[in-house]
Amino acid sequence: MTVVDERVAAPATPVTLPPGHRLVPARVGRPGNVQTIGIPCPEWCSQDHVDDWQYDVEDIEHYGPMFGVQVPTVLDEDTALYEWFGRVNSEPGSHDPRLRGTYVLVGDCSREDARLTPDMTDALADELIAFALRLRAAARTAREANQAASL
Repeated sequence: MTVVDERVAAPATPVTLPPGHRLVPARVGRPGNVQTIGIPCPEWCSQDHVDDWQYDVEDIEHYGPMFGVQVPTVLDEDTALYEWFGRVNSEPGSHDPRLRGTYVLVGDCSREDARLTPDMTDALADELIAFALRLRAAARTAREANQAASL
């Protein structure tokens, strides 16, 4: 008697990705039951979804590269007195619909981070540019005062 496997392999279903996304591997599951799946990932995301595995698919977040600024002090030049960072972020599984889209995360390494819409980010950038110009003017004033005092 010959046994014939009547199962027929299903044709591969093409994956349609949203614009600006790529298919990447991600690890999900509880210890002892972890599997690797393919997920749509934005082109800007730099997160390794295999290395940073999550228990549930809903917990997967997308992070862009972090950038930041540190404020030193003359009293301790080896220590940043203040630090701000920013990055592009998305939480597709969030219960808050505002976080499911793409936003900019700004933080200062404390417990709470600010989540900004693109318009809020533009407004903050404008304020920071104005602040930077005032800092340059303050530096110029301090430099001129120090030069005058050394005459």
